[in-house]
Amino acid sequence: MRRSRATAFLLALLTVCLAGAPAEKPTVRVHGNDGVLSVHGRFSVRAPRDACWRVLVDYEHIPRFVSSVHSSHVVTRSGDRAVVEQRITTQVLFVHTTVGLTLDVREMPRHRIVFRDTSGKDFELYLGSWTLTPGALDPGTTIVDYQLEAHPRTDVPDFLGERLLEAGAATLLDEVRGEMARAGGAR
Repeated sequence: MRRSRATAFLLALLTVCLAGAPAEKPTVRVHGNDGVLSVHGRFSVRAPRDACWRVLVDYEHIPRFVSSVHSSHVVTRSGDRAVVEQRITTQVLFVHTTVGLTLDVREMPRHRIVFRDTSGKDFELYLGSWTLTPGALDPGTTIVDYQLEAHPRTDVPDFLGERLLEAGAATLLDEVRGEMARAGGAR
């Protein structure tokens, strides 16, 4: 009897600690190789997977919570596929550059989104994904993984591209995490 009370107390304490813990910043790793920049980002958010999914597929409203996206419009949608046009502003030192993307998006509901730029205007390669996984310790938590491989048409040294993309990805993931927390009812 005493052991089950102690176990229940520890589980309750762990739940309180997890619920009250400050949100961790997303982790971001970037690696450059011959002009191709690879990004892997991850964060956990106290929000159900359904709420996180709704944030990711709300393409029209992305500019409301992602500061680098100035416009995002669904051109066509058919089942689990969509074509989304986006205008994104990047900053290199004091120079702002706007890039255009035409994303061919494939959705695997509540689990994964894969996207590829088909315009080829600003990138030779722009291919990525978002993956949602339920948290192992807390069913009210979702783990979000972000992957991107990008090869800009402009020559940018790998070390500079890595730093710029790391900062941009960290901001993107933090903004998406914040919107997911709001959508999931976290305070």
